[in-house]
This record gives sequence, C-alpha cells and structure tokens, in this order.
Amino acid sequence: MEGKPPGRLLFKFREFDRNGYGHKMLADNELYFPSPLTFNDPYDCAIPILYYSGAAKPEVLEYFRDAAKNDLNFQPGPEATERAFRNFARRIPNDRAAAQKKDLKRTRHVASKMGIQCFCPYEDNRLMWAHYSKNHTGFAIGYKAIPLYFAVLKECRGAYGVCVEYQDNYPEIIPYRIKLSKDDSEWGRAFVVKHSHWEYEKEYRFIWPDGAKSKIIVPLNVFDRVIVGMRTPNQDIRRLVTILKDRGDNLPLYRAKQIFLSYDIEFEQLDY
Repeated sequence: MEGKPPGRLLFKFREFDRNGYGHKMLADNELYFPSPLTFNDPYDCAIPILYYSGAAKPEVLEYFRDAAKNDLNFQPGPEATERAFRNFARRIPNDRAAAQKKDLKRTRHVASKMGIQCFCPYEDNRLMWAHYSKNHTGFAIGYKAIPLYFAVLKECRGAYGVCVEYQDNYPEIIPYRIKLSKDDSEWGRAFVVKHSHWEYEKEYRFIWPDGAKSKIIVPLNVFDRVIVGMRTPNQDIRRLVTILKDRGDNLPLYRAKQIFLSYDIEFEQLDY
C-alpha cells in the first residue's frame, strides 16, 4: 500500500483561482496540505473504523486475550482480560445507531487533523484536465516523483505516500479483526480507499497525519515542467510566464493540443 510513486512524474492539475493558490505552487514552491474534510468527495477519508458498531463480543474478547499475552503494558491473565473488556464495554452504546455515530465522530476527528496532497501520474488524463483544470483553461505542474517523495517525507514528520485503491464495495474496517489477523496494512485503508467511479484519477497521495492546513516549501529541483490547457486564455499564459521567468530555473512550459481525428492529447513546448 505505502510506497514510492509509480512512474517518473507526478502532476498537479490547477485552475487560475482568485486566491492564487495554484500560482503559489510555482511562485513560492509551496505545497499546501488541506484537510480531507474539504474534498469534493464526501466519502473520501470518511470510512469509519468500527471500534464501537463493529464490536462483536467474541472478537473483542479474543482481542483482549491476545493483548494480554503480547502487550508488555498489559497485565496478563484472565482477570485482567475480563476487566479490560468490561471497561471497554461500558463505553459501547447500547443503541446501534448511537454506536455508529460514535465511530463516525471518531473518524472525522482523525481526518480533521490530517493533511493530504493529491497527484496524478499522467499529464494526458482527459478527465483531470476537465475537472481540476477548469475545462482545459487551467494548468498542470509536473513534479519529479522521487525527488518530490523524499522532499515531502523530509519536511513532513510522519508523512507517507500511497496509491489510492478503488472498489465498488464499501470497506468494513473492524480493528479487532485486524489485530488478530496481524495485517496492520488494513488500518490505513480508511484513508486510501475510494469508490471505483473515481478510478480515472489514478491518484497518488501524500498523507501527513498531523498536517491539516499546513504548507511546506519544496526545492526547485523537484519541478519538471508546466503545461497549460487547450483553452487557457493568453492573458493567463502571460501571467504564468512572468512567474516562470522570476523563478530563474528555466522550467519548461508546454501547451496541450488536440490531435486531429483523435481523442489523444499532445504537448507543444512554448518559448518564453
């Protein structure tokens, strides 16, 4: 699940927004990590970990028995196991709806502290140009994947990179089953699984557990190129050129072009 990015480049698709957030990524080398609570998909990072509504008594008892055997901070023995279970059971609401609400609240709290930055490894992704670069009127920033990966991990304590998973079935994440199965990779699925309708994004994301609404400055050498859309107005291209000239690193600028009698996209380099 976790790991380095696929491919050589990662692209961030942006529009020319009023606040200039996209411009700051180029002018100031800035990466901003928003909370996933602001994302356009309300299901993203909102899959509850079922601490309470998934608490079937036999599994919970087995979990505490396992903890009693293996946790150095846990006093072993049947009495300690039963005592721990009773303490936990007192926190489980009797009403299932109330238990579900408690799980959702807990997940939302974790997500509220989390910062996430999302990328796509393909510059010719038609839907990304349409949806995130405002119908081809915006631009895309291409980053060198591996230098960006190490820059983020260096600046963001505890951050990691991961490819998003896509599936039709809603995940059921029950911590007691995970603990007993010894498959710790299941924990993170609450924050990396999306419905298969989103698969066109081919998303790679950086997750910073305590980085909500934080920003970092990345070095110049992680940038590879900038691409403007098929419909980007000339005045906006001129604004980008001004920023690129001020950077002083001769970052290549390309324009997306439609290929005659084809749905494919080609890219023409622009001089500036």
